[in-house]
Amino acid sequence: MEQRIDTARLGLSLNRYGSVGLHFQHRKSSGLPTNTSLGGSYRISLGFSSLIINFSQTLAPESASVVSASLVVPFSQDYVAIVGVSRQNDKLSELLEFQKNRNNTDLGNSYRLRAATDHVRHRFEAGMRSQTRYNRFSISGQSNDGVNSLRAGIDSSIAWVGDELFFSRPIERSFAVVETGGIADLSIYSENRFAGKTDVAGQLLIPDLNPYTSNRLRLDPVAIPFDATVEQEKIRIAPYFRSGAVVQFPIIRSLSVTATIVDSRGKALPAGTLLSARNGSGMGRVASAGRAYIEKLSVGNIQFNADTGMGDCSFSITMSDEMGLLPDLGHIICR
Repeated sequence: MEQRIDTARLGLSLNRYGSVGLHFQHRKSSGLPTNTSLGGSYRISLGFSSLIINFSQTLAPESASVVSASLVVPFSQDYVAIVGVSRQNDKLSELLEFQKNRNNTDLGNSYRLRAATDHVRHRFEAGMRSQTRYNRFSISGQSNDGVNSLRAGIDSSIAWVGDELFFSRPIERSFAVVETGGIADLSIYSENRFAGKTDVAGQLLIPDLNPYTSNRLRLDPVAIPFDATVEQEKIRIAPYFRSGAVVQFPIIRSLSVTATIVDSRGKALPAGTLLSARNGSGMGRVASAGRAYIEKLSVGNIQFNADTGMGDCSFSITMSDEMGLLPDLGHIICR
C-alpha cells in the first residue's frame, strides 16, 4: 500500500511558564480516505507535579476532537501517579493511573494500574512487564463492564553475528554486539540508559537501537581492571534497519609482574639494571636486592635482555590472563 505522510511540528519554551507544542499531519494512502489532523500540547511544572494539556482535532475525513488534562505526580524516580480528565466530542471521561517505571535502565520490572470511567462504562487495567538480558515477559488483565480478560507472553530473539550465536530480548529494529576485549561485568549504556553488563567473553548484545540515526553507546570505566586502559569510552553508530553492528571498545590490557632477578651465580642484579623485551612488549628496572617491577606485558612467552652496565644477560617469562593482578614470579635467573 502506497502511503505519504506530511508532518509539521513546532515547539516553544516559555521558560518558567512551561512549554507549548503544535503538530500537523496530512496522511494519504492508496485506497483509503485522506486523513488530516491538527494538535497541540501545553506542559508546566507545578513544583511537586506537572500539568499536561493536550488537544487533537481531526479535520478529515470526519471532524472529531479530543481535549485532555492530566496531573502527573512523581513520588520518586520510579513511581508516578496520574489523574486525568478528557472530553472526546461530547463524551467526558476520567482516569486514575499509577505507574512503576524502569527509569534509566532497560532491564528490570515495570507495571501499571489504571481505572477509567465515562459514567456509562467502567474499565480497570493492570499490567506488568519484566525485561532481562535474554527475554521480555509481560502479563496484563482488564475488566470492562464485567467482561474480564487476561493476557501473558514471553518474547526472545536469536542473532547470528560472525560465527557466534547470541540470545536476547526481542530485536525489533536494529542491534549491536559490544565487545570489550574479553573483560566481563562492564556496564554498557545506550543513550545514557543502562543496557546490561558484558558476559564472561566480554560481549553484550543491545537489541533496541534506532536505525539510520546516531546511537550513543558508552562504557562505564569504573569496573575496568587496574591492568587495563580504555582509549575511548563513547562510540556512536548508525546501523541499518533490521541489521546489526559490532562495536569494539579499544581496551588494552597491560599485565605487570614483580620478580627477583639474579645472575647464574645466584647474585642479585645491580640496582638500576634496565630490563627490555626483545619484541617491545614489556619493560622494567631492577631495584635493590634484585627486586624488579616489569610492566606493559602481553600474553605469551617474552624474552628479556638485562643491561647491567657491565654486560648483558637474558631471561624469559610466560604470561597468561589467569595470573591475576600483579603476581610475583619469584627468583628468575638471567644467563
